[in-house]
Amino acid sequence: GLLQKNIGRYGISGVYKGTGVTLLRELWGFGVYFSSYEVVLGLLKSSEEKMSGSVALWKSGISGSLAGMLFWLWGYPLDILKTRIQADSFERPQYKSILDCHRKLMKIEGPRAYTNGLVPCVTRAIPVNAVSFIAYDCSLADSTPSISLVYRGVPRVPNF
Repeated sequence: GLLQKNIGRYGISGVYKGTGVTLLRELWGFGVYFSSYEVVLGLLKSSEEKMSGSVALWKSGISGSLAGMLFWLWGYPLDILKTRIQADSFERPQYKSILDCHRKLMKIEGPRAYTNGLVPCVTRAIPVNAVSFIAYDCSLADSTPSISLVYRGVPRVPNF
């Protein structure tokens, strides 16, 4: 299939093209993502929620939304580099490295190369990450049936 054709033509590096910059984006981005979620959630929690280990679902959603936005604000430039490197030709490559790709983008396209498409990406991150963290927190609540999901009429989830 396609994988065998790619390996036969370009070797194993054909499968892993752009892996270095992808790892940079993921490590950097998810460090910001999970850290910001915990910080924002901690700021939104009441002292009663901190004691009980539960939190209102809307607080989980707000924290997730902000975490997703920050992931893309920090990770988008690396995503641009990753995409350019992965789409680069094997036969006549334009880029020798991540740094070379960055220099050429800045010289030819300027800083806008790193912002084109950022607004829709960040906008999409708001509902996607709100729902993701709400679902995650609800799954924790479902695994602990003794914890109530409603507190004073407001849905909540445990925070372990």
